[in-house]
Amino acid sequence: MIERCLNASDPKAWEEFVRTYADLIWHTIHRTFSLYNFAHQKEDAEDLFNAIFLSLIESNFRKLRQFRGDNNCSLSTWLAVVAGRRTIDFIRQDKGHLSPGPENADGEIWETIADGGCPADTLLAKKQSLDILAREVRLFMPRDRLIYHLIFVRECSTEETAKVLRLSVGLVYSRKHRIIQRLKKIFSVV
Repeated sequence: MIERCLNASDPKAWEEFVRTYADLIWHTIHRTFSLYNFAHQKEDAEDLFNAIFLSLIESNFRKLRQFRGDNNCSLSTWLAVVAGRRTIDFIRQDKGHLSPGPENADGEIWETIADGGCPADTLLAKKQSLDILAREVRLFMPRDRLIYHLIFVRECSTEETAKVLRLSVGLVYSRKHRIIQRLKKIFSVV
């Protein structure tokens, strides 16, 4: 199968390769996240899954060509090691991983207790806006979610955020501006 992928003699060889090893890669990502107690979102795993397969085919299958099968190492074992290492790299890059807000399956307390000082339609509008905001933030790339959380939830300064994330202040300002513009666009439609 590897030979067919590398020689491109069979255009369906890569599709077969992905179908064959997709479950292994997916399982390895989730097992590694669990092993390191890494709080992640579904999008993190999906992005990582795609990145692993892309890394195998980049530069004319450079990574896939590295497989030798030495010491009776099977392709499955080698792919699991590649996926595990890539997942660990992801965890290291995102080592202060914070989700945009606490997830609570039972809902927030203010959703269940009526506020006598606020009309129901105002509470409903506020809840809907917060739901839209939470959904949008979950769609951000992991670094942008973290920047959003630090600046807008934890109220850190841009400079503090840059220091925590080991980024330049200019990059954080740029990302912050893009986040604000994206949210303005969403809420101007709503």
